[in-house]
Amino acid sequence: MIEEFLSDPTMLAFLVIMVIFIVIAYKVVKILAKAAVIGLVAALFPIFANYFLGFEIPITVWNILWFAVTGVGLFFLYSFVRTGFGIIKLITAPIRALFRGKKRKDRDS
Repeated sequence: MIEEFLSDPTMLAFLVIMVIFIVIAYKVVKILAKAAVIGLVAALFPIFANYFLGFEIPITVWNILWFAVTGVGLFFLYSFVRTGFGIIKLITAPIRALFRGKKRKDRDS
């Protein structure tokens, strides 16, 4: 049964696509859950700022919504920049390793 399943290229391709889909869906749900928490905390910020920090921020639905949307937007911007730096770091890793190796050779000489 398993041998027949793995020998069929179509079924094997579906299995690989399903695994990729599950990994991507897990990452998306994880990011959305973090964004929801950030939105909630950002929405509570004007209340916190008024009561504990002495600010005079009007507590309106539009103000709370603005803080929540801004917080989520900043979170997505941070995630995008962090991913970009990670990709750049991954791409430049061989070059950095090459220069790191030269520095060690220069010190040893």
